[in-house]
Amino acid sequence: MHFVDFKQRAPSRGELGRFFRKLGEEKLIDRGAKRFATLGLQAAYYGDERWLDIACEEPLILRMPLVRQGGRLTVGVDERSWREWMGGG
Repeated sequence: MHFVDFKQRAPSRGELGRFFRKLGEEKLIDRGAKRFATLGLQAAYYGDERWLDIACEEPLILRMPLVRQGGRLTVGVDERSWREWMGGG
């Protein structure tokens, strides 16, 4: 596993694109995030590609954590999936 602090470094477009393609903006964008409100995005209705552009520049609008293990992805705390990935049932 690899950890990236989005406060220090933005995610790569390719990596974040994997999450958008598999999960979509509805699961990834945190409409309750402070940064989301600060940017005035409450009334914004964009497609996944535009949200991907915005998220690359402003990753603090994303639900956290984003976790990838091989081809498996989760968003938010998903301990059950993580245990399965690690062979812990």
